[in-house]
Order: sequence, then C-alpha cells, then structure tokens
Amino acid sequence: MHQLDARTTYGIPQVNVEGTVRTTRAVAPFLIEQRKGAIINVSSGSGNHPTPMISCYASTKAFITQFSQCLSHELREFGVDVLVVTPYYVISNQFRRKKATYIAPTAQRMVQDTLPTLGYCDVAYPYWFHALCGFFVGLYWDVGGSVMAAMRRNRARIMEAAAAKKGKGE
Repeated sequence: MHQLDARTTYGIPQVNVEGTVRTTRAVAPFLIEQRKGAIINVSSGSGNHPTPMISCYASTKAFITQFSQCLSHELREFGVDVLVVTPYYVISNQFRRKKATYIAPTAQRMVQDTLPTLGYCDVAYPYWFHALCGFFVGLYWDVGGSVMAAMRRNRARIMEAAAAKKGKGE
C-alpha cells in the first residue's frame, strides 16, 4: 500500500465504500416505500481474508460484505432483499484475461448464477469454483502468508517480462 500514489490510495475507498453507501442511501427510501426490491452489492473473495499487495482494495471489500449483511437485517422487514456477492476472479478490465476459464467466469455468468440466490441468503459465492475457493480458504490458517508469496512471485514474473521486453527494444 505504501507504494500506491495518493490518488489511488484514497480513490479506492471513495469508489468502493463511499459509492456503495451513497447509492444505497439514495435507493433505500424508495425501496422501503414500495415495500419491495433488492440491493445487490459486489464484494470480493479478497475481502474475506488477508490479501497483501491489494490491502486497501481488499479492506474496502470487507466493508461492503459487513455493510451489506447489516443492511440485510435492517431492510428485511420492509420487503427489501440485500445480497452481497463475493466473487474471486471475473473477466473484467481489472482481471486481464480475455477468455473465461473455470477460475474466472464472465460477468454475464456471474449475473446468471447470482440472481437465483436473491432472497435466499445475505452473502453468496454464486459461481461454483468461487464457492469452493471460499470454503477451502476458510480452512487454511495462513492465507495472508500464502497470498503474499504468490503475489510476490507474480510481481517478479511481470517485472521480469517487462525488463525482457524493454531489453528487446519493444
């Protein structure tokens, strides 16, 4: 985190936390008045355990999970369902793969798997592989250390590839 620029460091909570709270505050009165509706927030599996190298991002996602669970209890009596989805990797601008894999489904697949869970639970890993990851991560005592080691290996690999590319004059 200490290597991120200030704009990124403060922008992540602003978008993820403040954006979620402000949007929820704007729509909740309408849904309560209608006595029906749903709020679906998107957290991340990284918010469920220590995730070094993306600590600011992961922490905001932990907030979204907790906020959504609390909100679910507050709004249930008004007929409003609140669901927080906790995916791991999804094909997006943030995750650079272009083609879906069993590890990283498309956003469309996530929506397809999420909607049937609405009204049945507060927190969901709707995609099967992410549910499996969430289960096994919950059993392991040193998730943070393992993630840190993996992140360092990935970063070294990326830096090595960039240096090789630069050395070739590309």
